[in-house]
Amino acid sequence: MISVLQIDELRLKHNTLDAKIGKEEEICSRLERTIAHANETYEKLVESSQSLVDYVKKEYEDARSSGSSLT
Repeated sequence: MISVLQIDELRLKHNTLDAKIGKEEEICSRLERTIAHANETYEKLVESSQSLVDYVKKEYEDARSSGSSLT
């Protein structure tokens, strides 16, 4: 038979574990938000970089076709 003391110890362990799980869930949630923000920022960076590459290519081609010398 389980004693009252054992039940109290188990309740204490249960409460401690619940608190730890709550903290871990909070950390995971924060990390997921951080990762989502980083992914959005990365996508914007890739898009901006591609726009810059396209612009430089166009300027280069325009300069070549107009007879300018780029070296």
